[in-house]
Amino acid sequence: MAVCLVHDNLSAKLTGNVLEPAPGGARKVVLATDVAETAVLVPGITYVVDPGVLSEDPLERVSKEAANRRAAVAGAGCPGHGHRLYMEDEYAGFDEHTVPHIRRDGALFKLAFMLKRRC
Repeated sequence: MAVCLVHDNLSAKLTGNVLEPAPGGARKVVLATDVAETAVLVPGITYVVDPGVLSEDPLERVSKEAANRRAAVAGAGCPGHGHRLYMEDEYAGFDEHTVPHIRRDGALFKLAFMLKRRC
């Protein structure tokens, strides 16, 4: 089994490893935070396990839009399966669309503060 990590604080070199084929018939396991929400499409993903939360602190529920994108990653290039770790009635209560990060919990204030520090 070849285990690969994908997250936003990982170096480009280590992120590139996830795109390489698994060695000698091993199964590749990709542990990722919001991989379906990025522009990275890892070939050969056949199973996606969706916990239904964003990798934010504190954890927040995904939207229906994000949950559907996550499910679509499984089998993007081959047959696949998506497994959701939440019930259908929970899914029904999700927001339809994802709130942009800039509009969440003071993100705009944080952006303004970062810009101010650079001036």
